[in-house]
Amino acid sequence: MKICFISFNYNAISETFLNRHYNLLRPHFELFHIVGKIENEQKEKFHNVFSYNETSVLERFKLKFKRIFYGVDFYEKDKIIDLVNLIKPNLVVFQFSFLAVKIYDVIHKIKCPIAVIHHGTDLNMARVDKSYRKKLSFVWEKSVKVIVISKFLAKIAQELGLDKNKLETIYLGVPISPKINYLRKSNKFKILSVGRLTSVKNHGLLIDAFKILKLKYDNIELDIVGGGDLFQAYYQKITNLNLTDSVNLIGSVKFDIVKNYMYNCDVFCLVSKKIETKNTCQEEGLPISLLEASSFSKPLIGTFSGGIPEIIIDNYNGYLINQDKYELAKKIEILIKNKERKIIMGSNAYKTVVEKFNEEIQILEFIKVYKNICNVI
Repeated sequence: MKICFISFNYNAISETFLNRHYNLLRPHFELFHIVGKIENEQKEKFHNVFSYNETSVLERFKLKFKRIFYGVDFYEKDKIIDLVNLIKPNLVVFQFSFLAVKIYDVIHKIKCPIAVIHHGTDLNMARVDKSYRKKLSFVWEKSVKVIVISKFLAKIAQELGLDKNKLETIYLGVPISPKINYLRKSNKFKILSVGRLTSVKNHGLLIDAFKILKLKYDNIELDIVGGGDLFQAYYQKITNLNLTDSVNLIGSVKFDIVKNYMYNCDVFCLVSKKIETKNTCQEEGLPISLLEASSFSKPLIGTFSGGIPEIIIDNYNGYLINQDKYELAKKIEILIKNKERKIIMGSNAYKTVVEKFNEEIQILEFIKVYKNICNVI
């Protein structure tokens, strides 16, 4: 059985969860990928990966002609459909709906069943962008199944008019290793956050809370892993608050390095917030970084935003807080002062991820859905 996944990126550092998803599916299906960009490695190392941006001399001539007469997106739509027809899959799955929406007016040319997986950003866009929502509704009509990765996203999808009979909610998972009592290399209390440096991740709140704590505790440190548009702004904020000796902006790094930071931290924080403007809406779908930290038995602190409360159970595996720097500082301080509570919450975080977010178990749900689609159609 052939499954063709369509997405903007392949092998992106920020989407390692997709790589794991594909690796778990390969024993069960023959996988193909149609992508816009292949990141971090040479294309030759990947099997069955096709770029809709690659062009021969003849194709470049056709591209120039079609862009003049039909618009900039016409060629990409045409190439995606051509690649699907070349592969002849049993099922096409769009990771995120962006490309499905982009080719919505020619999506009927795909003759096999279609499924869409919403991870958050794409579905949030439909909440405020009427044009995107209209096109997405057309994509949903043509789709056999629409998969979302959290109950939060399922609620949004139904509010936007998705037929509940097409809806499947399947949590993404993370690898689960045997529980280990980690031996820390540092005597400092280390706070960690991993996520893109964008407004929705709200790292500024964490920096402000850290400043409050730093006035009381000298032996603490904050590491922020991730790259993004706000890197320079946060660097300036850290400088202005005289925190350059204890707040580290790590930048974007490979997951093997991220794991080292998770290994050595005392608490993991993700204080995201909802960002809504006239043209965009951003809110967490199901933050994988919280699951990854849980697999390292780390207590969690997060906000009441998006799918975060589906991971954090307040006072059990961590704390849920409002967008308040003093409340955030207070919860971190509890863990600084109470090592036993920190250990218990970390142990409960590990238990939660084993029970609800084990990717070896979650992938079985995806396999079941994929196989059922092809058996029914």
